[in-house]
Amino acid sequence: PDAEELLKKLWSLYHEPMPFAVMQMKIYSLALFSLLMEQTEIPLSQVCAYFTETQVSIAKQVEQIITADLRQHQLAARFSISETSMKNYFRGVFGQNISAYLRELRMRKASELLTGSRLSVSEVTEQVGYINQSKFAAAFKKQFGMSPLEYRRAQKLATL
Repeated sequence: PDAEELLKKLWSLYHEPMPFAVMQMKIYSLALFSLLMEQTEIPLSQVCAYFTETQVSIAKQVEQIITADLRQHQLAARFSISETSMKNYFRGVFGQNISAYLRELRMRKASELLTGSRLSVSEVTEQVGYINQSKFAAAFKKQFGMSPLEYRRAQKLATL
């Protein structure tokens, strides 16, 4: 029997006499537990979160702030909420973690700056909100498969 069938059997015992029902419930519960323990892939539940108008507004304001200036940090304090709450609101509204969203924005802007300006890599690093140039270079390489300088050279060669 599958999980749905076992749950139906458990539910059907709701109106049965007590001594009989208790023993059957134990049996079906153990069978259900055993079935669940054997599963290798547990389907993800459909989490449906609802956010208040204020929470949605905070998420949208955070998105506007980080889009306007990629160097923004510590935004939760600005809205008098916890980091966790801010991250949850953002993920709920935009469907993506704020860190992944910000990383994509930063990498897109970095690629634009590397191809469309003469800024040094350290200046680009600062412009896109990274404090550490080596962390920026590692994130850039992960995104584009090459270092920032290699990317700049490859883009210039492609336009010749």
